[in-house]
Amino acid sequence: MLDSGNLLRDPITGLCVIVAPLQAAARMEPTLILWYQRQELPRGFRLLRVRTAAGSCLMPLFRPERCYLYVDGVKRSVNVMVAVAGTDYNGFQALVPSRALKNIALDTAP
Repeated sequence: MLDSGNLLRDPITGLCVIVAPLQAAARMEPTLILWYQRQELPRGFRLLRVRTAAGSCLMPLFRPERCYLYVDGVKRSVNVMVAVAGTDYNGFQALVPSRALKNIALDTAP
């Protein structure tokens, strides 16, 4: 879901941050559940401090090897980071920042 209110940027890389629901991210990385159970991050993850109107929290953050978004039915490659929302986020769609759609290229892979 395109979210114009998602202004998150990774302070290290400067990349936009997509917020993904835990249920979806745990399919790719099942050990993410341990972060919320025992505060153990999976390898390759670090924490991102997120501040909203409701308060602040830490979210596991990673840089995907590849990320594609479908824009008007066309598969496009984007260079982003992904933060994983906590168990209190009941959404089923990732929150994609509008800025992530800037300078995207048509993916030429089949």
